[in-house]
Amino acid sequence: MTTQLFKLQWVGSFQATQNAFAAENPLEEAWAQIARMGTDAWLQRMKPDNATIPWADHLAFVKVRIQQAVEFWKAAHSSTLLTAPLPLYYAFLSLMRAYMALVPEVMPRPAHGLKFVSRADILSCGAALNSGTFTHYLETRGIQWKHGDEITLHEALGCIVELFVDVRIHDLKLPHVQFVNVTAYRSGEVTLAFPDYPRDFATSWTIDFPSLVPVCTQQGSEKVLVVQRAAVGDSYESISKFLDHYLLNHLTLTQPEGPRLWWALRASEQSVPLDRVGYYHVAAFILASAVRYEPELILAISGTDSAIGWLLKRLLERAGRFYPQLVLSTSWKQQVYF
Repeated sequence: MTTQLFKLQWVGSFQATQNAFAAENPLEEAWAQIARMGTDAWLQRMKPDNATIPWADHLAFVKVRIQQAVEFWKAAHSSTLLTAPLPLYYAFLSLMRAYMALVPEVMPRPAHGLKFVSRADILSCGAALNSGTFTHYLETRGIQWKHGDEITLHEALGCIVELFVDVRIHDLKLPHVQFVNVTAYRSGEVTLAFPDYPRDFATSWTIDFPSLVPVCTQQGSEKVLVVQRAAVGDSYESISKFLDHYLLNHLTLTQPEGPRLWWALRASEQSVPLDRVGYYHVAAFILASAVRYEPELILAISGTDSAIGWLLKRLLERAGRFYPQLVLSTSWKQQVYF
């Protein structure tokens, strides 16, 4: 008689759910939580880490910009592709400025930090980095940038996790997002599988996922990495913390028995590496600039039979839904779900 040993898997999504808000309408709930941060009752509870700054001035700055952000979002929410990008971008800009004054406790630099680069088609239009709010934000997040670096709308779309399926339908070569299937065993072994990886995994994974190099080894010849036990721990909570640190989470909660939805961005395909807020912000800036300076570009793709127009409408929907959630997660230093 022989005994066959089976690996027992953890059941769960490994998403940290301490800040999960049940809501019939997650979009409205996300912005309602943003609006709450602009109330006197909430702001009066906030104390600065740096006691030397004029905190009352910061709170007054935050209050009005959060109110602006919510009102701009409401204006965008009821508008069409021809006009919605402009108020939506200003909602994001106001929210980013409020975040900077409240969390890293710096008054954001004036100007946008982005310069519109117009081209013949909307996806080729870009945003060049310069001094201003956006690049000041990048600095507070530890993200390096160079003056004149440019990101096109095409590139930004390819790096937005929540558009992964929509972008693949539009252009199979466009997505720079990598789906990662996580499997964790009660023995302590955690593996990360990279299905549909577009290149030779053995020679390219260290280039595309440099943060994983110190903590992972490839499993044989497969598109699978094994996480070092010391890096991941052996509890459900420690696995969740590891994944939150090294991968990108799914922004809606999945059922415990559902797939382990985690993501990564392939570094070799990012001309200017940003965070998730950054890619939404750049995409919104490019579309808003086109609305202001090249509305013909928007009008040309706003018809019901335009595939690009359909994709950009999906972008606006997801940006309005997830940008505030990402800002809240960054502000609270914990994952927030609606």
